[in-house]
Amino acid sequence: MNGSTSKIPNLLGIFFTSLSVLMLELTLTRIFSVTMWYHFAFMSISIAMFGLGLSGIYIYLFPHRFKPHQVERQLVGSSLLFSLFTFLSFVLQLQIPFIPELSLQGFLSVGATYLTTCIPFFLGGLTISLALFHYRYLISTLYFSDLIGAGVGCMLLIPTLNLFGGPNAVLVIAILASVAALFFNLSLRSKEQRQGPGGPGKWENGGTRSSSPIQGTSSSGFFRVLALLLIALVGTLLLNLQSGLLRVRFSKGSTLQEAGFLYKKWNAFSLISVTKEYDQGPFGWGLSDLAYQGNDPEELLLYIDEAAGTPITRFDGNLEKVGYLKYDVTALAHYLKKEGEILVIGPGGGRDILTALVFGQKKITGVEVNPLIIQAVNEVFGDFTDHLYSYPGVEIIMDEARSYIARSNRQYDIIQASLIDTWAATAAGAFILTENNLYTLEAFLNYFQHLKDDGLLTMSRWFFHDLPAETLRLSALGLEAWRKAGVPHPEQHLILVKKMSWKAFGPNGIATLLMKKQPFTPEEIQTLSQVSERLGFDLVYTPGFARDPYFEQLIGASDRPAFYENFILDISPPTDDKPFFFQMMRFTDFFNEKIPPEIMNMNLRAVSVLGILLLVVTCLVFIFILGPLWVFSPRALHPTAARGTIQFLAYFACLGLGFMLVEIPLIQRFILFLGHPIYALSVILFSLLLFSGLGSYLTTFISPSRAEKYLLGILAALGLLLVFYIFYLPDFMNALLAMKTGYKVLLTVFLLLPLGLLMGMPLPLGIKLVDMWASILIPWVWGVNGATSVLASVLAMAIAITFGFSIALIVGQTAYLLAMLPILLLPRKGVRGAGGT
Repeated sequence: MNGSTSKIPNLLGIFFTSLSVLMLELTLTRIFSVTMWYHFAFMSISIAMFGLGLSGIYIYLFPHRFKPHQVERQLVGSSLLFSLFTFLSFVLQLQIPFIPELSLQGFLSVGATYLTTCIPFFLGGLTISLALFHYRYLISTLYFSDLIGAGVGCMLLIPTLNLFGGPNAVLVIAILASVAALFFNLSLRSKEQRQGPGGPGKWENGGTRSSSPIQGTSSSGFFRVLALLLIALVGTLLLNLQSGLLRVRFSKGSTLQEAGFLYKKWNAFSLISVTKEYDQGPFGWGLSDLAYQGNDPEELLLYIDEAAGTPITRFDGNLEKVGYLKYDVTALAHYLKKEGEILVIGPGGGRDILTALVFGQKKITGVEVNPLIIQAVNEVFGDFTDHLYSYPGVEIIMDEARSYIARSNRQYDIIQASLIDTWAATAAGAFILTENNLYTLEAFLNYFQHLKDDGLLTMSRWFFHDLPAETLRLSALGLEAWRKAGVPHPEQHLILVKKMSWKAFGPNGIATLLMKKQPFTPEEIQTLSQVSERLGFDLVYTPGFARDPYFEQLIGASDRPAFYENFILDISPPTDDKPFFFQMMRFTDFFNEKIPPEIMNMNLRAVSVLGILLLVVTCLVFIFILGPLWVFSPRALHPTAARGTIQFLAYFACLGLGFMLVEIPLIQRFILFLGHPIYALSVILFSLLLFSGLGSYLTTFISPSRAEKYLLGILAALGLLLVFYIFYLPDFMNALLAMKTGYKVLLTVFLLLPLGLLMGMPLPLGIKLVDMWASILIPWVWGVNGATSVLASVLAMAIAITFGFSIALIVGQTAYLLAMLPILLLPRKGVRGAGGT
């Protein structure tokens, strides 16, 4: 890469390639959440890292195919193919039905999806690996371009998904990838102009002209192909915006029937779908079978990612027409509080808002995180709902509820959350769910503080008769939070009521937990008992009287931690450090036959899926990455074959583990701090990647001969800095949770600056060392770094679910500190360039 005329286009090519790879990875997370279940969406991260790692290994195993004099044309060719297969692989992937079962068909379905989706990441990784290998003397600026491109991709992702939707976003990404090819083609044209049309076809390290189609193509030939590709992609995008031909056809194992939908819209949160009228009687989560004989209102169903549903009820201002809402188990709190101030968390289609209106509550505030849901209820179907969210006495806030409550100085008579399930992976990745932070000990303490002196917290969850683990965990949360708030006898503040026979499969009913700031009075207990008897509900627990053995054991346990430990599932109260309310299965329970199969809903299966994914990814890494290295290069694995080989492999493996094991837990912690999960993700990833890129650029001023000395200091400083992020950051952020969002964003950027700078330095400095010892190892160590990143992306969540994010960060910190050991063990005397170039 001689001169700035070729250097700048190549850097821009790397920038757009990395931008496209990152956007594709996160966009597929959103799409997989629709086509599969949210926990399978996590596959997109491991697929991306696997493809990127595999490309580096491919270059290492077949270096004769990637000679220095061929690099410009190969960069154009690989980036062009990356653009093309981003589109083609996605079209093919949309035709593969997801089969959610442990069978040969299920295995083939997931395998076909994995391999099909892996192709563009392999080609994008091949482009980046080629540049890093052949332009290794510019590693600091190349890695800078790589990270900055990824950071800008994070910022572009949200508006792209909001503007174009999931499938069309993939087309936009393919167009951006072709822009990378255009810049690489400018570099090729610059080379041709320097050499002339009759040049020898050699570059820098020499070589002979290849007769392959790509190597025989001139920059003008590539330009014509790129022009045709761009025209085709832009034309397809414009056509699809009008026709919707490229769309999700399968969801959760079923074929989607487009004719049944009145409205569909994508954004960075979810795919919102509204179906035709719900015609099975009044919709109720726990509606009484005995009492209501009145009007049957017209209703629509709004689905989130084709899974979680919420009703939209026809409303014309006449509250008597929706009087059936008084007969639902989720409405019990309103029998104890009249003309009060109500906070509804996640109102969805507006059912809990209507319920509060029916009971005559004077001020109702709803906090909804998804703007598309608000838009659907109040605008798209505004005539149907009488613009419910603009009704007198109703205020709707678009925000994440936990963040809103922390900033608010208001107190409420009732805080309500009924079945807050989105089953939708955010663009942050699966398992990082919008609702996770609503069901933690710290969240319940926050609710307690924002209740009036006689206020009520009411939450409703699914109830399984044989093993009501979800309701038990919710009750454990309430008891522990009230105890931490200074309540001496929290069991006097708890009432639990259930409505059974909700449906024949899955959960057998709905349970509503009532937690009162003051002890329940005998009159209040009598009121709820009479209402429950009249409506056919079952009292599970009232102060001093348990009617279910599980709850009797929970509330009467003298040593609750021991009770949690011995229970068949993990029902211990989640915390902000381990906020996985829905993931109650321990990894040791995979083959526990005592767990009733009927309670194995998707949230419990999520943990088994993660465990299986960890196993599958480990096998794939060994088969497709480490296996070929062992077969084709057995001598390279011996320490005497290339001095320092084992040390460098260990070093880059530690970097791959460390980066992901630090990044993923930090995303979760800062999402809690910033509130809005999608926009928080953009701020966090952009800041971390930006400062890592700047850190990489700063290594430009460190010569290879001094790299080893600087590396040891940087890794030690990184280990020390992580002590703050592990042990002090959570309390620091909790103290500032009520700060205005703009200030929190600035503080987040400031907090990530030193960490990002240090995390961006070890890889380019390591490449400089490898180049000095044995440059042929560069693709290999890059591939191993990618392979361990694959493992770490899954391992981080497995550790977090089992032990918490702090432990995951400690493991990441340990990986960085262990990276010092291979550097210290490098042979003291080596020959520059050993192993060939």
